[in-house]
Amino acid sequence: MSIRIEDRDLVDLRFPVGTRVECLVGRRDLWMAGTVVGHFYVQSRIPEGMCVPYLVDLDNGRRIFAPCDDDRVIRRIQENTEMHDAVTRGDVTTMKRLLEEDTEMSFLSTLDANGQTVMHKAVDLAVSKAAAEADAMASVRALLRACKARPGASAITAALCTHSKGDGRTVLHLAASTGSAALMRELLSILPENKEIRRAILNAKTRLEGGLYDGQWGKKKAGNLEKLDTDDKSLLHLAVERLLPDDDDMGLGEPSGEPSEVATRGDAASADVVELVRTIASCGVDVHALDAHGRTVLHLAVGAGLHDVVQLLLEAHADPTTRGKSIGMRNCALHQATLRDDVKMIRLLLDAAIPCACGLDVPDESAYSSSTSDDTAAACGSGSGPGAALDVDSPGQGGWTALALAARSGYKAAAKALLEGGADPTAVMANGKSALDIARVNKKVGVVALLEKWDASSEELAQEPSVASPFAAFRKRRVARPPSVAGAA
Repeated sequence: MSIRIEDRDLVDLRFPVGTRVECLVGRRDLWMAGTVVGHFYVQSRIPEGMCVPYLVDLDNGRRIFAPCDDDRVIRRIQENTEMHDAVTRGDVTTMKRLLEEDTEMSFLSTLDANGQTVMHKAVDLAVSKAAAEADAMASVRALLRACKARPGASAITAALCTHSKGDGRTVLHLAASTGSAALMRELLSILPENKEIRRAILNAKTRLEGGLYDGQWGKKKAGNLEKLDTDDKSLLHLAVERLLPDDDDMGLGEPSGEPSEVATRGDAASADVVELVRTIASCGVDVHALDAHGRTVLHLAVGAGLHDVVQLLLEAHADPTTRGKSIGMRNCALHQATLRDDVKMIRLLLDAAIPCACGLDVPDESAYSSSTSDDTAAACGSGSGPGAALDVDSPGQGGWTALALAARSGYKAAAKALLEGGADPTAVMANGKSALDIARVNKKVGVVALLEKWDASSEELAQEPSVASPFAAFRKRRVARPPSVAGAA
């Protein structure tokens, strides 16, 4: 795809001048090796005002141009280095010799024929040998020691931040998706002291590759060419995905009237993955990062009924009010848990210590009102970021509250948990109906009885002079985080 000359400054070409590449020449299956010698080439055969990304000198003496920056036309020549071969064999002695000879460690970001760096190879070897050999991580440790011994952070970032070709994963991503908690701790042990660099390494995401995501595809915005966003999954997404059932639907389905099965795990492998999640969550990663589908890791865990993982994420200050189209437009984790009839999850979310974003220890009464204003919703339960207050009566997709969803499906235990968390059975939704109305319309006798009894007891409580409102007792249960924690970046 040709590039407009006026857009050259907006285009980030993949291959610098001097890069060894191979180009598709003539027939579909004929690839020839060469070297990039120029960028944004213009000649008479190219339409006026346009240029092509690369000028290439082939090894046979010919000079050609590549009409687009796409692996289907031009790609990097990937060759195994001696270090790649040594790591593949697990030959630590040869690795140490090569490390002494190449003090610049120029091989760290070099990709082999499979699109992997030596660190990717070392991690793959550690994962494959972990169950059988005591020295499974010998290659990893040798490389990490060498990186840490280098002054500055360049060697560390090259080792931990280089994405593989094909699956778009860094070494940390590979460890999160296939490795153990012990392996992750080894890799994290060389993180630099600089906080900005640490955050960049920890919060790097996998890259979407192939097809639409390769080459110079882009989109116009206000007349400017923008690259497609190829960022996808964080370390936590990759780790938690290992615990998801194959048929997980993220809790998106309509309420079925039947309780959903919550995944149960007890084997050692799953326990180690949970420990892996704990290791990652405790090192300062962004627990609110979204994947390419707009899902946070909390959405994944709640949708699969992973209570222990959700507890870990909440302890790491994951925000249960965060909404996303992937779980139903305007729904939050509480709606997800209710749709699953997951009573334990509902209680986990409601018991989370979440301070109000507006600085109050306790949300004011409007946070529990069916007529909450947009301003209040933004401050108290809109999912605007860490520190928002969880509004149990917050409307989700279609304006439905969690209690109304439970009432529609006859989830009596879920409805009771929501009521105990402060839900108002008489709160009127945008459709003009309350949860009690919904239960009556759908003939959910058990839920109707529960809501009517709860409503009556609330009225009696409201008349007591010592209690200002039916929900005051529940608001007292909400405990704010210590200021030092709430204000931590």
